[in-house]
Amino acid sequence: MKYILFDTNVVAAYYLPHSNRSQVFRDRAKKIFDAKRSGEEDLFFYLPNFCVAEVFSVFMKHSFSSWNRHVAKTIDTRIYS
Repeated sequence: MKYILFDTNVVAAYYLPHSNRSQVFRDRAKKIFDAKRSGEEDLFFYLPNFCVAEVFSVFMKHSFSSWNRHVAKTIDTRIYS
């Protein structure tokens, strides 16, 4: 069994791919999550409590990005609501 400790940027890159500029990083995050979901790898995920709040913060930033010049694209509310 492999144990994986996640950081906010990995989780956000999986659920909100355009939050990270690196295509390689997004592909790796997707590969890790998909390996767990398919049962291909025996993985145990650790996600600290504060990371949950940070992931929601990233979602909020992209959802209300009209005021944030660092965010180029907003979340499609039909997908994430």
